[in-house]
Amino acid sequence: KGIKDSLFDAIMIGLIFTITQTLVAFFIGPELVAVLGSSVSLISIVIINHFFRKPNGKLRGIFLSVVNYVILLVLVVLTRLVFNDVLNKYPFVITFDIGGHILKVDYLTTPGTLLLISSIIGAFIQGANFKTISMTLLETLDKIKWSSITIVSIVILAKVMGNTGMIISTAVLIATVSGKFYPIFSPLVGAIGTFITGSDTSSNILFGILQKETAKNLGFDTTWIASSNTSGATAGKMISPQSIAVASSAVGLQGLEKQIISTTLPICLVYSLILGMYVWIVSLLIV
Repeated sequence: KGIKDSLFDAIMIGLIFTITQTLVAFFIGPELVAVLGSSVSLISIVIINHFFRKPNGKLRGIFLSVVNYVILLVLVVLTRLVFNDVLNKYPFVITFDIGGHILKVDYLTTPGTLLLISSIIGAFIQGANFKTISMTLLETLDKIKWSSITIVSIVILAKVMGNTGMIISTAVLIATVSGKFYPIFSPLVGAIGTFITGSDTSSNILFGILQKETAKNLGFDTTWIASSNTSGATAGKMISPQSIAVASSAVGLQGLEKQIISTTLPICLVYSLILGMYVWIVSLLIV
């Protein structure tokens, strides 16, 4: 019954998300693909449920529940499109030269800053005062302190593995062994990247070039195989310790990370296998 009740919403969200992402990628660019895709999906399903099903609340209440996302979307558009050139220069970006390696810190436009700003503005719109916001922030920081240590440790591990070539070596081994069947395992490589780093973006950074070069050497369409890395990276979210640590803290399930991973691991593997078969079949048709 639960699946039946949620099936319509799942299909609609999937379709709207896919169509929006495709249109944004073609006509705007890659920066806002995920943000606009998810935001349009969220707003659309709220509208559909309000007008075509029995409304569960007033429009004002619905707006207040999603106002943080709306503000975040506006901030992303302003910082990435409207004022991008200005905000990518000093004093909004601090540059460090460490042993010949240039490190740029865009403290104002980094996702964490935008999330914090949108949350604070949204809280004021929802009626919270400064004291309530401050107390909530402190309680949240206390709640996620151990998860934060875990996340930082995982990021450090990912950096060490990436800089020492451990991740690349593992992926190259998979490509070498799989040969012409590599497209089947291509999404799995993306999933491994997200499993280690906790981020789809980081997975693409780690393995994107590898996927492209491997596809070129094996005679497969490079864009298709590189795209499969992104698709597979979404599967890795299910088993990423970093993501699970954040999610378990958010919903009060600290200490149950092992059980969560044991539940999501089979789903992740089946998802990756089905995706891999699809990628392989299509790759044979577009060679």
